[in-house]
Amino acid sequence: MKVYITTTVGQSTVYVFDVESTTTIRQLKEYYHQKANTKVDFEKILLELDGRQFDDDNKTLFDYGIKPDAMLNLTYRDFQGRNPTFGAHFVDVSNKEGLKRIEWAKTAPDWLIAAPGLCLEGLCKNEACVAKDRKVIIPMGYIEFDVLRGPNSKTTKCPMCSKYVNPTTCGFNNCWWKYEGIKQPNEYEEPKTIASDWQHADNAYHRFDEEKSGIIQWRDLKLTAAKTKPNT
Repeated sequence: MKVYITTTVGQSTVYVFDVESTTTIRQLKEYYHQKANTKVDFEKILLELDGRQFDDDNKTLFDYGIKPDAMLNLTYRDFQGRNPTFGAHFVDVSNKEGLKRIEWAKTAPDWLIAAPGLCLEGLCKNEACVAKDRKVIIPMGYIEFDVLRGPNSKTTKCPMCSKYVNPTTCGFNNCWWKYEGIKQPNEYEEPKTIASDWQHADNAYHRFDEEKSGIIQWRDLKLTAAKTKPNT
């Protein structure tokens, strides 16, 4: 089967490859590296499709559900932030099944310390960090946050090592909060505009569980946390 790789970092170019469903991500990267004759460090190459990153080099195209004629986007691991053109994979905040109220613990690791308002969560991937491969909490406070355009090395960083963290879910406490956005569960469904009313999070951690609410693709998503309930 054929798959395509397009690079949007620098000059836009499209490459076509003859592969098998058993081809691994690492092999596909090697094919690209050879065909593009690039000097970019192989380990920095990152492939994605519709905002989903294929970051396990040992998995196959079949494992990731990559189908014939798929158009993969190429970026680099040191590209700090998100490209809103691709959308973003984030928890489905419209699915309350996974919204859980968690009482405060008496003790917690330094990377799991929340603050009032909006908190984002994601995995720290810094090899040198004490929180490597652990879920960390990123306190954002009382804010309107653009989930697609807001994450970067200055806004969503690990509380331990200050390196970029890709947020995938969120929590709220001691605030009023709401969301508005455009979600598209998969590429075959029409994007749907949704919004919520103001909701109250008391003195506890109200968190979306990714397993129960699910991770979906968003074409647009804004999360707002306010100290007091706005009039509108």
